Amino acid sequence: MLNKRRGNQEVAISKNFVVQIKDRNYGPLDHAGMVRFFQRKILTLHSCVYRIKEKQWSLLGELVDFTDLLPAKPQRMIEKRNIFISVGDRVSGPYSKSDIASRVSDGDLSIFDYVLIEEEGRWRCIKDLPIFLNLIPKIPTVIPVLEGPGPEQLRPNDADLDIPDLKIPPTGDEEDREVADSRDDEVEEGIENVEESGVLGEDKNLTIKNDPVWMVEKGDKTLGPYRYLEIIKMLQKNSITQNNKIRRKDEQKWRPLSDIGEFHSNIVKKISSQKDKDASKLFVQRKYKRTSYLGPATVTYNGKLYRGTCTSISEGGCFIELRPSDFQLHKEIMIKIMPGTVPLAIEARAKIVSINERSPRGIGVKFIGVNEDQAGLIRKFVEKFCR
Repeated sequence: MLNKRRGNQEVAISKNFVVQIKDRNYGPLDHAGMVRFFQRKILTLHSCVYRIKEKQWSLLGELVDFTDLLPAKPQRMIEKRNIFISVGDRVSGPYSKSDIASRVSDGDLSIFDYVLIEEEGRWRCIKDLPIFLNLIPKIPTVIPVLEGPGPEQLRPNDADLDIPDLKIPPTGDEEDREVADSRDDEVEEGIENVEESGVLGEDKNLTIKNDPVWMVEKGDKTLGPYRYLEIIKMLQKNSITQNNKIRRKDEQKWRPLSDIGEFHSNIVKKISSQKDKDASKLFVQRKYKRTSYLGPATVTYNGKLYRGTCTSISEGGCFIELRPSDFQLHKEIMIKIMPGTVPLAIEARAKIVSINERSPRGIGVKFIGVNEDQAGLIRKFVEKFCR
């Protein structure tokens, strides 16, 4: 507030501002009037303001009295977009460092892909750039101890067994349908043999594995894990009934045997009607042992490049987890598996032998163009972890 002297008396003056709007001056105005003009967008922060006491023109945004009208300073830094990506024959960009990190995290890019930083003008592998060192996973230094060649733990006498899937007609209960675990490198001949056996119906959506995964509740005891055919034999001997509760070993919920699609009465009758030897033949015998693997992989199909992760491998094929959007069975593809769990790099032609639309989503492939050196490396790796 200003004071203007009239004789011996000081008179309070609060209207200290004159504003210029379209070459015309308006005022005097007090602080509240100035704020109202600003809120009604009659004034802007770059409007010219004359202060009567100071006898000086200034911009509204420069005055200490009106600092509360100034916009807040942004705290977030804007990253420079100067990085280009090369995927297949396509170059896209520019992207920021955070964009690249997000795409690697989402699996759209691998640290083995190439990028170009505009200022450098040359293509370099993502893992070789200092700004992306934090994207490289820490390599374990401890020798891994594996309990088996895959998610299911093998029994001591099962080291040389690899009993694959038995496909049967669905029971109509969608919740009990078990999607085929296509991580198994099924050979085409085996698939055809099962179809000829008469066990399959028109709809082959339900697949049964003969792995030791079934736990049985008897009284206050939990028994198992048992194989599928072992459960069938227990039913035949009446040591358990359809009312006994059962679950997979990786599940928590117990359910009556009759509520599980694999043990539907019609299916059990078909299996039970086979002799022991004939029943075992219903399971396709794989040609090669397989083991878990973890490494980035690319699939070239119909001229498009897809990225995924190889999660199991054998000398005959592998399973690649990805989104199987438009893949078709028996089509040839090119696959490239980058070093993962071990320094094992594979590039070969392959054929799609199975497609998983549900978890784990992906494709099972059969190698048709692996050279002897690569086949030998795979064989040694699998044998090492299947002992």
